[in-house]
Amino acid sequence: MILDLAHRGDGLPGECDVCILGGGPAGIVAALEVARRRPDWSVVLLEGGGFSMPPPGELDAYVGGSTGEHPYPLAGSRLRFLGGTSNHWGGWCRPLDEEDFATRSWVPLSGWPLSAAELAPWYERAATWCEIGSTEYAQAPLSQALGASILPIEDSSLLCHKYFRFSPPTRFGRRYRDELEQAPNLQVMLHSNAVRLDWDGERVSAVQVARADGGKAMIRAKQVVVALGGIETTRFLLANAGSAPDSSGLASPMLGRCFADHFGRTPAAAILPEKLQYARSDHPSGAIMPVLALRPEAQESLGTGDFCLTLVPQATPGNLSSDYANNRALGFRDGGYWRYRLQFIFEPSPNPDSRIVLTDERDRFGVPRLRLDWRIRPSDFRAGVASLREIGAELGSLGLGRLRVFDESEYAAQMPGLGLHHMGSARMAGNSEGGVVDPQCRVHGTENLHVASSAVFPAFGFSNPTLTIVALAARLAAQLAPDPTAQVAGRTG
Repeated sequence: MILDLAHRGDGLPGECDVCILGGGPAGIVAALEVARRRPDWSVVLLEGGGFSMPPPGELDAYVGGSTGEHPYPLAGSRLRFLGGTSNHWGGWCRPLDEEDFATRSWVPLSGWPLSAAELAPWYERAATWCEIGSTEYAQAPLSQALGASILPIEDSSLLCHKYFRFSPPTRFGRRYRDELEQAPNLQVMLHSNAVRLDWDGERVSAVQVARADGGKAMIRAKQVVVALGGIETTRFLLANAGSAPDSSGLASPMLGRCFADHFGRTPAAAILPEKLQYARSDHPSGAIMPVLALRPEAQESLGTGDFCLTLVPQATPGNLSSDYANNRALGFRDGGYWRYRLQFIFEPSPNPDSRIVLTDERDRFGVPRLRLDWRIRPSDFRAGVASLREIGAELGSLGLGRLRVFDESEYAAQMPGLGLHHMGSARMAGNSEGGVVDPQCRVHGTENLHVASSAVFPAFGFSNPTLTIVALAARLAAQLAPDPTAQVAGRTG
């Protein structure tokens, strides 16, 4: 059932088996998965907002400061109502690449303490939750289907194609509202703001909840999952670090550090074959979008993180004349040529100096406000841009075209494009010195506190995070409720 604490101040249950904080994709998936697996358990999902976008006054908790080279839209990048940021999500989906999970000596602090293979079955579950028609991302069959609309680079030792798929996009609050209403052992409490954890040794004993009218209540829980989004999860954990056991992951020196977002720049232009379509395309298995990327061995040899680029046709010849391509002595293949801009999505490397901290100011619920100091390592995009020279040489050797890399002054001073993907500030690691949660997403040194959020990502690739967030949430639910005989379908209907 779904209840609104703003209208029913005494509606919060006194205790439950699992209490999940946050009603975005991670929280909704975790709540429904646990409730289905264990019908004998009571599950409570706390959502700070209601069913729709709240008035500005109810966004007080999201007010914070932003410092650093580039200001960050703390309020505009988050939504405080059921479904969370899935309510403005574009639906882009793809798993992280296998190499994104590996420790890469040339990418500082890279590596996940779990492998791509361990997460693979949960990506399949996540695809069902996100309503994606296929889990096929292999280059060869998808590239063959697109034919001449993409570059013929199958023989390249440097370049490859990778693919995005698309959710409708699923608005989790609307799409799964009926399931949330009908689950007999699940209570969703709207306008219920988790503000504090109470502890009994290494266990969380209760969650304190604040209402909009200033009232407070407690709910005792056997297991607690923090799923408040990449920024708010970190803020909540930082606010509770002082009362947590000294041995817990909330005392980790990495809590709040390594905040990251995917960022984009447009550092090059090219003359390439006409009518290339690096955009959303129809496919029998559902819409796909090709991007150019480096093969894993090329990333290592060039010392760059994972990135992708798309080609955007330009209406005017600009700095690269199309007449240039008519000179067959330069090695161009026969056919027409267009001018394109190259748009990058870069993988940020984990940077401990990019961080979330608390301030002395408090919101209306008494929780300290945050300040975000978002920092991009200059090497993150310089290595990628430097690799463009190799990419240009490769395109030339294949007779496909020519590439011009802009001077850094033409793009580096501009505000980079933002993914609004909040990652890394409660990272996963093998111990509390390296991170906040263990490979099972349990906070180090605690018995029953878990995190379901992109905040736990220790490395980032270039893929949008929602599919991985949902995969981790489904995996966490199976660990909390490991009953193999229970219903575990991704969704109903």
